[in-house]
Amino acid sequence: MRRLVNNDPLDKLIVLFVSIWSKPYLLGLAASLAASALVQGQSAPQSFLPDAPDVAQSVQPSATAGVNAVTPAASEGGIEKAAAAVGPGEVAPGKPYLHRTVPPGMGLQPLTAGQKFELSFRSRFSLGAFSGALFGAGWSHLNNSRPHYGTDRGAFGERLGAAELKQTSESFFSSGLYASAFHEDPHYYVMGPGPGHGVAHRAIYAATRVLVTRTDNGGTSVNFAKLTGLASSNALANVYYPAEDQAVSKTITSFFTNIGTSALSLELNEFLPDVVHAVRHRHQPTD
Repeated sequence: MRRLVNNDPLDKLIVLFVSIWSKPYLLGLAASLAASALVQGQSAPQSFLPDAPDVAQSVQPSATAGVNAVTPAASEGGIEKAAAAVGPGEVAPGKPYLHRTVPPGMGLQPLTAGQKFELSFRSRFSLGAFSGALFGAGWSHLNNSRPHYGTDRGAFGERLGAAELKQTSESFFSSGLYASAFHEDPHYYVMGPGPGHGVAHRAIYAATRVLVTRTDNGGTSVNFAKLTGLASSNALANVYYPAEDQAVSKTITSFFTNIGTSALSLELNEFLPDVVHAVRHRHQPTD
C-alpha cells in the first residue's frame, strides 16, 4: 500500500474503507441488522393513520397539491393530534413515495425495508442535499473548525468530501438500516397551514420530529432511527477525521449539534413551501 499523505482526500477514503474492512465484526453486525430488517419489513402495513378525536378529515389532494392543500384541523389536543390527523393518500399501489418530505394531506406513505434503503440513497442526490454539505463545509472552512483539515484550497475540498460522506452515511443509517430495523417511517410529514395550525404550533411540531416519528403501522414512537443514525455517522466520522478531532467529547458534542441542525432542517421543510407560495402569489398578475 502506498504511503498515505495527510492532505490527500483519496488517501483518507482509502483509510476509511481499509479501517471498515479490517473490522469484520462491524460488517457482520450491519449485515445481520440489514438482513433482519429485510426479512421482517418486506411488506409494510398498508393501514393508514386513524382520525384523531375532534378532527375534520382533509380533502383528498390533487396531483399538484402543495401548500394550498386543505389540511385537517385539530380543535383540541395539541400537536400530536394534529400530526395524527392525516387522511389516506392517493399514491397508487406499487408506487411508493420515495421523497423525504410528504406534502400536507397526502396521508401515511408506508415503505418496505428495500424502499427505505432506496429512499436513503435517492435523497442524497438532490440540490438541497448538496447545498447542505456545501454550506457545512464552507462554514467549517471559514472558522477553521472541526474537521481541522487546514485553511487552504485543498482543505476545503477535504471538508466538502467529509461532509458529503458523513451526511450520506447518516442517511443510510437513519432512513435505511435503522428505519427498517425499528419499523419506523423515514418521511417528514408537513403539517402545513390551516385551522389550528398556527406558526408556533407548526414550529414546535417540526422541531420535535427529530425526537418523535411515525411507525410503519401509523403509530407514534421515539425516533430511534434518527438518533441512532446520527450517533453511528458521528462515530464513523472518527475513521476519516484528523486525529485531533477524534476525541469522545468532540464526537458527543457533534452528535447534539447535529440534532439541532436536523431540527432546523425540518423547520425549513415545514415553512419553505409557504415562502415559495407567497413569492409566487405576489408576482402573479392581478385582473
